[in-house]
Amino acid sequence: MVTFGLRMSSRDVCCNSPAFVIAQATLRFAGLLSDARSGAECVGIVTSSVRRIFAKHKIATIGRITAECIGTSGDFNGDGNRDILWRSTSGQVSLWTMNGSTITGGGDLTSGGVAVRPDASWSIAGIGDFNNDGNSDILWRNSSGALNLWLMNGTTITSGGPVTSGGVAVSPDASWHVVQIGDFNGDGNSDILWRNDSGVLSEWLMNGNTITQSVTPTFNGSTVSPDASWSTQAKPTNFG
Repeated sequence: MVTFGLRMSSRDVCCNSPAFVIAQATLRFAGLLSDARSGAECVGIVTSSVRRIFAKHKIATIGRITAECIGTSGDFNGDGNRDILWRSTSGQVSLWTMNGSTITGGGDLTSGGVAVRPDASWSIAGIGDFNNDGNSDILWRNSSGALNLWLMNGTTITSGGPVTSGGVAVSPDASWHVVQIGDFNGDGNSDILWRNDSGVLSEWLMNGNTITQSVTPTFNGSTVSPDASWSTQAKPTNFG
């Protein structure tokens, strides 16, 4: 299933409107779409559906409503339910902890009690449990290629730092893309699958923000490099 984030802020929707409830309904609708849809098609469908729902419920809006096909769902508080991570165009990052369609809690992501606001050069590259504590964590990537991992407990960033190999921070160039997050070696920690524009694959086995091993996927002892006609259907997330 595709996971969607709706980008809205308090300036986009009337303060007393049931926007959060409407957003939840739209997210559930969006989840029915196939991974086969292109990003542009996803954005168009979700944005138009949001506008129709807002019009039906006479919710006033100011400015533009945008939607994005992003993998921003995970279990951030370890209760077994997937939660929803939001990011505003202002840089604000907020979390809804969920129980079915009910928002049980939420707030800005904080470090040392202070809300964090990554600038526009940072984007979420993937979500997974990188330290095997039962909580989803957030992998960020900078436009420079730099990687930073936030280990999470609910809305609290318990630890954050660069992804390292041999104690040295790594910064893959723009030809490399995160295509999947998952526990590939069964140790309970999420790992990272990269793909180069050339088709070459590389798998980083992780322990927290440390790359314990970098390997190339093989079949019958031979490395595999699917050509450009092939793409992974998973989003860069690992929900457990």
